[in-house]
Amino acid sequence: MPSIPIPQEIIETIIAQLGFLGDDGSLRACALVSHSFLSAAQSYLFQTVRLDHFDGRRKRHEHFHILLLDKPHIGTYVYNLLLGDEHEDTFGETPSSWITDTEYLSNILPFLNRLQAFSLSFSSEMTEWSSMSRNARLALESLFRLPSLRSVALQFISGVPAHILLSLTKLVELSLSSVHVDIVDSLTETTQPANLSTLVLRGCSPRTILTLHSTLRNSPKSLQRLILTPTYDTSFCASVWELMREGGSGITRFEWLPSAHYFSSIGPIDIGVLSDIRVLRFSASFRQRSSVNQPLNDFLSLLGQLCKQSNHIETIILECHYIKGDDAKQPSVDWKALDALLRRKEFCALQRVSVRLSVSSCPTMERWKFKGAFAYQLKDTRSHGVDVSIEDHWSSAMRWLA
Repeated sequence: MPSIPIPQEIIETIIAQLGFLGDDGSLRACALVSHSFLSAAQSYLFQTVRLDHFDGRRKRHEHFHILLLDKPHIGTYVYNLLLGDEHEDTFGETPSSWITDTEYLSNILPFLNRLQAFSLSFSSEMTEWSSMSRNARLALESLFRLPSLRSVALQFISGVPAHILLSLTKLVELSLSSVHVDIVDSLTETTQPANLSTLVLRGCSPRTILTLHSTLRNSPKSLQRLILTPTYDTSFCASVWELMREGGSGITRFEWLPSAHYFSSIGPIDIGVLSDIRVLRFSASFRQRSSVNQPLNDFLSLLGQLCKQSNHIETIILECHYIKGDDAKQPSVDWKALDALLRRKEFCALQRVSVRLSVSSCPTMERWKFKGAFAYQLKDTRSHGVDVSIEDHWSSAMRWLA
């Protein structure tokens, strides 16, 4: 009996449902059924291409390049590309770079003319922008000008030309981790407006921050979410404060996420100027506390800054690293001061307080003990109808926080 062909509309509906569920296994199986399934399944399977796995990055990239040469239409399916250079196998040893030593980068990027999100990460030994070939740099600049591009993440790159950074402020989201602008570039005045909604700054130099500030201040209502991981540089906070004061009046979500390995200071930063802030996220390390350095000091200081006038804070997220069970009742950890601050009339809009325990730095038993003891903390906050929750948490930025 002859088989009855399935209408293409039904095939596309099936594939769309699998794509919505993120069921890559079933999508791969469908791609093998027949040519009528193949193209529709590929359009979902290649939406995100990850070439940043820890092992075999160069080989994965070579295979992807060969695939694009054979089937260039696949490049139009790729919306999200993550590229990673070879990682460090041995401490202190600089790994070979397939990105700077080859032309692969300039070979594949022209195929991907519908990219919406792009991530480029080198090893923590840092890579100079100028160490990439001229063709690779031109391919990246062309990529950054794509009308479809909305998000870029760069990691461990130094000597980035100032005009490249400024061009990235036209995007919606920008994440910079240990990215340093070319020190030869002069910070000239610019009237270029910014479109950034989300900005992530992890371990960036003050000069990089001031370069971004030069254009963000032209569109102060654009930036809505600011995520910060400070450096040891004492000028970091001062640079961020300049950016916030003149280019951050529209921020509704502020996240201060210092490394768990050392105590940082918020310096001159005053989030009291952020009149529209709705979400405050803070990372606290309980690893090396002392009578001088208490894990909640900066957190309490930030909350105190919001008490100058009524605020719109609805959600507070406190991420805890290296916590122990008895930290829930330690006198040195001032939970009572936190409870008192949160019950002030200025926090009348507060609806939720979430305490997150780091899975990577807090042993299971210590988290279990802390949860039991923490039920007796923040009593006044709870009694006023605020939802106080405590949960285990794994952060995608753990490399920076822990």
